[in-house]
Amino acid sequence: MSRAADPEFSSHAPRWRTRLETPAWLLRGVSALPGQLSLVGGMLSLSLHGSGTAWPWQLRKLERDAHCAGFSAAQLCLGQSSVLFRERLEAIRIASPWYWFQGGLIVHSAHGRWRISFAKPNGLTGTQGLGDALDDLGGLGAVRKMGARWLQVLRQAGAGA
Repeated sequence: MSRAADPEFSSHAPRWRTRLETPAWLLRGVSALPGQLSLVGGMLSLSLHGSGTAWPWQLRKLERDAHCAGFSAAQLCLGQSSVLFRERLEAIRIASPWYWFQGGLIVHSAHGRWRISFAKPNGLTGTQGLGDALDDLGGLGAVRKMGARWLQVLRQAGAGA
């Protein structure tokens, strides 16, 4: 199916029909937390899965910053999932700095600013040598394609740029 025929990419598709879900990482200083970025029914959300490389004090600060009912740092510490944010597309602004090469997004809302990467951050890949590092570099094309796809879908669905 071509992109033009795919309702996910159609500029005429109703917002409620636009759906996209992919793995993503929340970047917080030198820490990163794994999760899933989802666009469903005109709502963008980030559900975090475990604590990633964040220290307990960073998770408590994230809980204070979250402004999302039900978000729990304690759940993350136990390796469980918790929704960090869920926002209507009309209420957010999306940015992707040129120096990220479309490998991530910055989501601005009335409740905060969230830096999201589609690439598994350094320190989480377990690379040991040059061969492993080259394999990681080989995956950057897929990361850029994912970022470009998210930008296209979010803008077509009504997110501010």
